[in-house]
This record gives sequence, structure tokens and C-alpha cells, in this order.
Amino acid sequence: MFHASGIQEQVETEHLVEFWQSGQLPVQAAAAPAFKTRGVRMSGQLIQCSNRLEIAAYGPDWERLASAQPQFVPSFTDIMHALATPDCDMRLVGWRVGGAVTALALFVVYKTVRRFWLGEKPVMKMPVLAAELFGGASVGYVEAPVAKAMLNSVMSDRSVDLLIFADVPQSDSFYKVIAGGHWGGPASISHHRTTRRLAHLPATMADYWAELRPTTRKAGQRDLKMFEKLGPRYEVVTEPHQVADFLSRAAKLSDRTYQRKIDVGLLDTPAKRQHFERLASEGRLRCYLATVDGADVAFAWGDISHGVFYYRTTGYDPEFGRYSPGKAILLAMIRDLIESGAAHTFDFSGRDTNAKERFSTSSIECANFLATRWSRTRGITAVWLDRAFNVPKTLAPRLLGNERMQKLRRALRG
Repeated sequence: MFHASGIQEQVETEHLVEFWQSGQLPVQAAAAPAFKTRGVRMSGQLIQCSNRLEIAAYGPDWERLASAQPQFVPSFTDIMHALATPDCDMRLVGWRVGGAVTALALFVVYKTVRRFWLGEKPVMKMPVLAAELFGGASVGYVEAPVAKAMLNSVMSDRSVDLLIFADVPQSDSFYKVIAGGHWGGPASISHHRTTRRLAHLPATMADYWAELRPTTRKAGQRDLKMFEKLGPRYEVVTEPHQVADFLSRAAKLSDRTYQRKIDVGLLDTPAKRQHFERLASEGRLRCYLATVDGADVAFAWGDISHGVFYYRTTGYDPEFGRYSPGKAILLAMIRDLIESGAAHTFDFSGRDTNAKERFSTSSIECANFLATRWSRTRGITAVWLDRAFNVPKTLAPRLLGNERMQKLRRALRG
């Protein structure tokens, strides 16, 4: 069971981040004693806590373990800011062997509505109390029995209906225990468009070009030359005082793209400005603008954690579409990161696309999955509905082919 250990809330919630950054961390709470699983004694101790200050004590361990991950993992500062949000409910679980923490995972517990889609139209919805893996991965590694014990500790809260894992690497301990059938409860696993694309950033841009396939290199350089004929000027935004101007201009560009129609555009709001300024003050923000004859043509932005740049979003003026401005600003980002040495890896993030596959140099196979216990009726219902609605996503592209699938998606949009 999760419980507060008696540590007093020495700081107000709004000062939690400053407390973590000051290095004045509380002593880590005592871990649960070693225990047995099916008669096998595991050499280590289970870590479990939900108290904000107890979680803060594991910051150095999180940073150490996260820095060894190949893909983007949120900074512990991101975790502290999330915890400082009113009513944020997080559960930290982990494993300690001797005096060393070998694995950690954070779950955010929240009420949500699971929506089930047929194509691009929602057909069912169901409210659940979910515990979702924060940041898309655990850090460190443990064997299956320990991973199962960590998951069991999260589900020890009987009000939690469902465990949610989004875009989690298949090398992750939790994926292995659930996909390997060691969980002991129902699960739904989807591999639909879940390959995570990365690019190692070498010493020079010429080295990056050399790592791409010849056809990609030829097409990319051709499209870049076409855009360069317009005489573009690139701006890089990294400082807090530059944020307001960037968001104002980028939001106007985003408003002219398809992003507005599907409600995923970049918005210029006080909350967004505050978030960007915080990233900039930590030296993690990288924003880009491309202009032609003084007019904004394309934008992109992302942030850096543990040396990995996470590609958030991009957009461009559709009137310049024939000049491939989106591809040009992507390559401008990669060039800047190489020349500045700001990151060693480019994480293309999110849903896989043909463009991400072409310009990446490595990949991580991932999955989206749900898991629950047989005792959670609502969780079981959500898992089985997810399984049922995943069947068309998996089989339709194979049976119909890409061209027919695109026509079907357009028809479903109406």
C-alpha cells in the first residue's frame, strides 16, 4: 500500500521545484523488506511512495538512470513541476539492491475517459481511474519478478481500474512482464505505428548525410536546395526573453495549417509562455523559425533532456508547400544541434511516419498497452474493448493496402 511515511510537508507545493533544485533533499524513505515470489527470494527491496518530498529524494537516482536511456526521458525537474500542480497524484515505485537504486518508475493517477474509435470517429467511451506510466518508460532495468512486484504495488490501490503504457520500448521491464504472460491479468497490446525513430548526431552535418540511405540523401539535399533558392533566414530561440516573440509568430503560422482543424496546433497562451520560459531558463529549449523576405514560413520546436532532443511539433505556411519548408526546417534543426553540440541524439517522438523513418538512423520498437487485474470489472471492460477496436487497425492496412486505407480514412472523416 502507498502511504505517507510521516515526513512533514516542509515546503509549500508551489516551492517544491525550488526545494529540489536547492539540493536540500529529505532522506529516502525506508524500502519494503525483501520478499518472495512463488518461493523465490528476490535480493533487493521494493521502493514505493506517493508523498511529494519522498519522491523528491529520488531525483539524483532518476537522473543517473535516465541518462543511460537511448530515447528521450523527462528530466526530474519536469516531474517536480508536475508534482507542484494542484491535485497531482503520483506513485513512485522502484527497486534497491544494497544501497543502490537500480530501477524507478512513476505513475500518474487520474480520472479519464477511454474513447474507442472506428477509423477517425469515436463510437464508445468509458470513464476509468487510470495509473499511467510517466514519460513513456521506466528507468533502469529489473527482471520479470521484480517488475511484476512493482506493478502489483501500483495496483494495490483498489480504486485504480487500469494501467496505461504509451509508446513504451519493448526493452522496458514492464512490457516484458506483461507481453511475456507473467502479469497474471488481462492486457491489450498494440504495435500499430509505434516504432520510435532516433538519429545519432555525429560530429558534422556531412557525417549525418552519410548515415542516410542514398535515395533519402539525394532527395533531401534536392529539396533543401529548392528551399534555399528562396533565400531563407533561420532563427534559433533558446532564451526566456525570446519566447513571447516566437510563440506569437509560430501560433499564427500554426493557425494556417491543418493543425487547427484537428485541434493540435501551437497556441500562444500564458501557460505555454510560462512553460517555454521555464525550459529556456534551464537551457533545454530549442525553437526554430524560417523566414522568407521577412515573412514567417515555417516553425519547429523541441526540448532537451539528458542529451536527447525531443522533437515536439512543426508547421509551415501551406502556400510554400511545394518548396518543402517542413523538411528544410527539420534539417535546419539537426544542423543546429550538431554544430552547437546541444544534444547527441534526435528523438523524432510520437507516431511513426515515412518522413521520420527516412531521416532517422536508428529505431526502438515500442508498444501501447493496457493492463488490469481480474478483480477490476471496469478495467477488464476497457481492456477487452481496446483489443476489439485494435483489430481493424492491425488488419486493415494489410488487407486493403496503403492507398485504399487513405481513401477509407478520408471517407470516415466525412
